[in-house]
Parts: sequence; C-alpha cells; structure tokens
Amino acid sequence: MKLEVYIDLVFGVNLIMDYLLLEMMQKLVKKNSKMGRKIFAAILGGLGACFSIMVPTFRSGIFMILFGVILAGFMLKIAFRYETMKALARDILVYYAITFLVGGILNYLYYYTSAGYYITEFMRILPSKALNFFYLICFFAIAGGFIHLVKRILIQMKGTRELFYNVELVFGEKKITCKGFLDTGNHLREPVSKRPVVIADLDGIKDILPEELIDYAKDFMSDAIHKNIDRFVVRIKWIPYHAVGTEEGILPGIVFDEVNILKEDGVVHNPNITVAIYQGKLTVDNSYHIILHEELL
Repeated sequence: MKLEVYIDLVFGVNLIMDYLLLEMMQKLVKKNSKMGRKIFAAILGGLGACFSIMVPTFRSGIFMILFGVILAGFMLKIAFRYETMKALARDILVYYAITFLVGGILNYLYYYTSAGYYITEFMRILPSKALNFFYLICFFAIAGGFIHLVKRILIQMKGTRELFYNVELVFGEKKITCKGFLDTGNHLREPVSKRPVVIADLDGIKDILPEELIDYAKDFMSDAIHKNIDRFVVRIKWIPYHAVGTEEGILPGIVFDEVNILKEDGVVHNPNITVAIYQGKLTVDNSYHIILHEELL
C-alpha cells in the first residue's frame, strides 16, 4: 500500500495548531507577545514538521526527541522573550504538556466518539480538489474552539497562580516600585485608544508625580484653575468607570512612560499605560497600591 503525504497539508495543519498552542501558552504563562512573532514561530513549527517527514533520521528515536525539543525551544524563543535558560526550559516542558494533553483529547474524540465518523463521512462527499482547503478550514475552526475551551479549563485549574506582583512605574526621569494586585475584574480601558488601564491610589504613587499633577488628581472635577498643567495636557485622560453598588463615575488618568511588571522569569514592559488615580486607599493595610489589568501580564 502506497502512502501519499501532502506536504502543503502537513505544513498548514501544523502551522495552525502551533499558533493555537502558542496562544494558549501566552495565556497560561502570562507572556507578552505580538501576533507577528507568534505567526513567525508557528511558520517555523510547520516547516520543522515538513522537514522531519522528508528526512527519515528525524522520524524516530533520540533524533526525533532532540529535534522536537530544539524546535520547540526556537519557537518559544521567537514568540516570547526569555531572559534566562531556566525559564525557557520550564516553558518547553509546559508546551509539551499542553501538546500531549490536547493531542490526546483530540485523538480520543476522533477514534472513540461519533465525531470521527461524522467528520470522515462528510469529507468523503467533498470533491477531491476541495478536500485540502476544506480540511484546513474545518481544522482551524474545530481546533480553535477546542483549544479555547481547554485553555479556559487549564487557567481555572491553575488556581495557585500569583496574584501579587512588584510593579515599576516610570514617569519622566523618576521611577518607583510598589506592590500591585492582579484583579481579573478590572476591565477599565482608555476610551480612545481602548488600551488597558491600571488603578493606583494617590498616596502610593505621589512621590513620582509632579506637584501640578498631584493637585489636579485631587481636585480634577472642580472649576479650579490648575497652574502649569498645560505642559502635561497630553498625559491627562478621563477614565469612566462603573462599580457594583455605585453610580457611574470618572477617574483622573495620567499616562505613565512605563508600567513594568517584575516577575520571577523576567520583566514585562508596558509602555505608555494610563494609570487611573483613586484618591482613597485601595486597602486598609496598604498591602498593595495598584490594581493591575490582566492584559498587561
């Protein structure tokens, strides 16, 4: 029996699957990454799959394992920036754990449920020329929805994830570090740019702000004339909010040069982030002064 392998189909399926797995990785390990970097890493994964098929040496044994680990390492390095080899090695293990989990569940659904039968029967009635394209589209839709479901389950299972982080705020030539709390209920966004907003109490960050901005944050809703505020006008934002049990309101927002999250495996840099200023205290015991937005991690 002659086995035919369509290399374009192999590349397409692996490209889509690798991209979806990288999306899942980004949510689980809280890494910043641009779409272009993830696409480039997924392309490398697709090419690697094609190469392993064309070169028999890499189809089995120790060479297959080494090739897979090295390929995964390059993919993760491209998609996410790593400052230490320890963090990269840990995430390679996480990546393979996710891969085996998703692959095992997909195999079970295909071979041990009626899903495999219906997929096979439906593909048989298609014209042969349309098969490859249809397969890619269906695979993308089904795998995307499935991986999104698995991603949500894994995130909920990861209940011990860190909620407190050291946060570095940079404003001009000044910078301070204070404690931040990750609140998944914080959905504030800057109305124009739609970028995520963090919340900070004024007492916790006033040492970094000019006196003009401190006075403005304390009395921004009044008709008072704020002296020398014009030079900061491009940094000033108004952030609408709504909290349970309260009416809608507005918080004064100030654009900081950077809001950086200090994690064990590196620093997550977030330039030009709006910080909404709360005049009271976020906590009674001052355990944290910033409420983080989950997209910044």
